Amino acid sequence: MPENFNIDELDLELGGRLQNADLAYETWGRLNPSGDNAILVCHGYTEGCHAGGEGGWWQGLIGSGCAMDTDKFFVVCSNMLGSARGSTGPKSISPETGKPYGPDFPDVTVGDMVNAQALLTEHLGIRELAAVVGYSFGGHLTFEWAMSRPEKVERIIPVASAPKGRGDAQVLVDLEKPFAARKGWNGGHFYGGEGEVEIRDAMVAFRIDMNRELGVADAFMEDLNDAAKVEQALDDEAQTWADQCDPNSLIALRKTAMRFDVTDKVAKITAPMLYILSRSDTLYPPDVAPPIVEKVNQATTFIIDSDDGHAAPETDWEKMADVLRDFLETEHG
Repeated sequence: MPENFNIDELDLELGGRLQNADLAYETWGRLNPSGDNAILVCHGYTEGCHAGGEGGWWQGLIGSGCAMDTDKFFVVCSNMLGSARGSTGPKSISPETGKPYGPDFPDVTVGDMVNAQALLTEHLGIRELAAVVGYSFGGHLTFEWAMSRPEKVERIIPVASAPKGRGDAQVLVDLEKPFAARKGWNGGHFYGGEGEVEIRDAMVAFRIDMNRELGVADAFMEDLNDAAKVEQALDDEAQTWADQCDPNSLIALRKTAMRFDVTDKVAKITAPMLYILSRSDTLYPPDVAPPIVEKVNQATTFIIDSDDGHAAPETDWEKMADVLRDFLETEHG
């Protein structure tokens, strides 16, 4: 079950501050006495902190004897600021108004997210991170950790990601459009109103479309081999997801990703890097790696041979397990 870490005040890079901010997090394994065996796992755009354990989105990679072996490592995953899965975000109650922030949630940066994580690691007694591993959006946080706190990070493993976020102004327009078209959207202030059911229906449709785009539907077909069962599986997953997520968080996090760009700073990375990408990923294809890897002193690229696109690190995690394990357990000079 997630635990909660509270931050009294968090100054934000774009101005202002968050008061009484919460970070939801989960841990697996035990921190050693020297506080240097921790792995920080950073989740994707719509995921949460339940990465390991039963039902975890990376449960095959986190646990006793797994690539992120909890007999050796203390694994931590926190839900990023702005998300709807336990941490402070748009659906949280603003201490100033007593109502959900909604679209008035302050702009947060990847740097703000990492600053909050750094406070969490201090709270947990972590002196140094053995690795930061980030999938998709979480990869942005991985790059940020390596550049803003190099003395705290021994290794980095960005997965299906890049040091630059995706999207532009039109992406935001298109993202909000299906929600704005529903009755009761009210500019994003829909909480507690009559339109909540319609907004949830829009979330279900959004998730199904996204899973098709990211290759999840193809992965379901490989397992189920039946079109009707695939459609049911997509709907079931989307229904559960819609109960946990929030459209204002989708918008806020997309804004954060769009602002993120440290491409011109990757040469400053001193930590050894394992860069994992998927052969069939159209969001972060393998050809994003060479111009980044050539600038990093110690960098290795691994391409997952999968047809599952951006979803491959979840659906075909076995194909990257050995190289991940070896990188985590090898001493790097």
